[in-house]
Amino acid sequence: MTDVSPDTSDEPWKEDGQSWHLNERSNEETAGLLEDVTAALQELEFLNGPEWGQKHYVAFNKGRKRRIAIRTKRTLFHIDLYDVDTASLDAAEIADALGIDVESVAVKEDMRGSGRSGVRITCNPNQDIDFDALESQARKILGETTD
Repeated sequence: MTDVSPDTSDEPWKEDGQSWHLNERSNEETAGLLEDVTAALQELEFLNGPEWGQKHYVAFNKGRKRRIAIRTKRTLFHIDLYDVDTASLDAAEIADALGIDVESVAVKEDMRGSGRSGVRITCNPNQDIDFDALESQARKILGETTD
């Protein structure tokens, strides 16, 4: 009798999620940007991540709660930050800090019908995102500032 590991051939993201998101879900330019964004968000010491093992997104969690989901697509991806104080956030200020168009930032009371408030930042390779600002903005948006 042999140990049977779960068959992941039909679910390659469970076997090597990073490769799945970078090579299957994204094109080359988007994959490079995704690597830079996940590296910047890894600096958030209060979050665990990136966790690559989901089919449609890369997760950063605090305890058992997902606080950031990077929803990967071929030519862009969305950084969804959850459970935020939308009253104190301004999409234009966030976009300005990141060096991207205000159309790329949305502050929402209800993210994806989940009942959780959040901010969605849409990223594509044509943008020149400030990755240091991404880390500091994520801290601010998630209410985890160190000052």
